[in-house]
Amino acid sequence: MGRVTEMNEGQPTKFYLEYLEKEMTIMGLLSTFCVAVVALVLEKVLGAKASENMFLADIGQHGRWPLMVASAWMIFAAFYFYRQRSRLAWLYGQIALSLSKNPLETKDWLMEADAWTTWLHYHAAFAFMVLGFLYYAAAVWSASAANVATWISIHYILSFGLPALIALAVLLFRRFVLHKYPQEDEPFKKIFFSWWRP
Repeated sequence: MGRVTEMNEGQPTKFYLEYLEKEMTIMGLLSTFCVAVVALVLEKVLGAKASENMFLADIGQHGRWPLMVASAWMIFAAFYFYRQRSRLAWLYGQIALSLSKNPLETKDWLMEADAWTTWLHYHAAFAFMVLGFLYYAAAVWSASAANVATWISIHYILSFGLPALIALAVLLFRRFVLHKYPQEDEPFKKIFFSWWRP
């Protein structure tokens, strides 16, 4: 009878391990997607000849800086998606190991895997990917409007630094909140109420 109870308790853990496997697969796909986007864009744009495709050649000429910055953000995104995948794989291993060696530790590992802080790399990766696509859009816009390319070249600190600073500020705020309330269902609601209520 004790064995059946033990198996029933392990069933939810098995489902959670399956969930972690799916999340690891998704992170791997997102990481690969980001690298593939960079490779495809750079190959098509930097290899474009004006005689074959004027628009892509214009992006390479007028939108080169936004293009390079976008590609850098996408590589950062790929790296952070991969870091998230590695973190999930490590937690998966610890949960599986605890099930076979010391089932009393399994609950602690499940709590850590389910904490908001476990997903910080994913949040960063997603922000970097969004920045990458914004800069790719700026590169396309630079090629289609000469005044945009001129504005970006004159205000490069504003055009490259400001979005990065905003993203960094948002990520740091998220990190602060999620570290403060790692197990809370609505951590942002909780922190705002803690600020406004005595």
